[in-house]
Amino acid sequence: MVDVDQSPAGTRAIAQEGYSFLFPLVANYGLMYAEAVDSSSPVFGGGFGRWTHRRHTVSQESDVSTRHATTLDSSACLDVRAGPCMLSFPAGGCERTTMVTDLWGFVVDEVATQGSPPNPVVIAGEAWVGSVPHDDMCLVRAESSFVRCETWALIPEADEPAIREIQTSCRLRPLSGRSGGPPTPPTPPIDWWPVDSGTLTSMGFWSAATFAITLTMPSADDREILDRLAEIGVAPDVRWDERDLPPEVLAAIGDGMDEALTELMRAVSP
Repeated sequence: MVDVDQSPAGTRAIAQEGYSFLFPLVANYGLMYAEAVDSSSPVFGGGFGRWTHRRHTVSQESDVSTRHATTLDSSACLDVRAGPCMLSFPAGGCERTTMVTDLWGFVVDEVATQGSPPNPVVIAGEAWVGSVPHDDMCLVRAESSFVRCETWALIPEADEPAIREIQTSCRLRPLSGRSGGPPTPPTPPIDWWPVDSGTLTSMGFWSAATFAITLTMPSADDREILDRLAEIGVAPDVRWDERDLPPEVLAAIGDGMDEALTELMRAVSP
């Protein structure tokens, strides 16, 4: 049972602030759930550590050097609870940019690489204690144990066999396998909270948020807002269920969500 000891105005204010704070977390959890967990999703990529490849034709007609180029866009969700993952690239002179984001949507690092082959990128979670085995490896430390990796490569005048070779040669594997150490131990299974396209604008947002918080290690700077959210039942150790709340509390929370959404839409409007 969720016990909310707040006036309607206080509940609305906490919901408005909390929704804005938690929106990136729930949105990025939803993206990870669709790409790596929900096998019925149209964007499911096969699970954690599996690449999804896309391609786009560059259409800047004013730039002769890239007029017929192809951008290869590959993404993967990573579970680095048991240890870091190593991202290695195929040999070749193409420019490549790799971006790593955590569950809060923060860009942990963006690495530009070029070479034959480019240096490997090692992606580690916040709890990992260790160092990379070789100086030529680029270490990226994320602030969560679940991260999303996206890499782009611009291929001028590439033919189909070359494109397929570049995509299939971009590898993700545990760092332990590269360094010759013991195999990566299995991680505890997770009972994932289901989300869908309507979660961000429904009361199910708060249920998803209380679950997604458990997958992160909030910083000390977030303690104050998390304490306020606990006053309306949004906390990692509480199963938030709208059926546990009286109508007037739900109405106040809904009003706070509406106000926060209006502010977010105003912020992104051109």
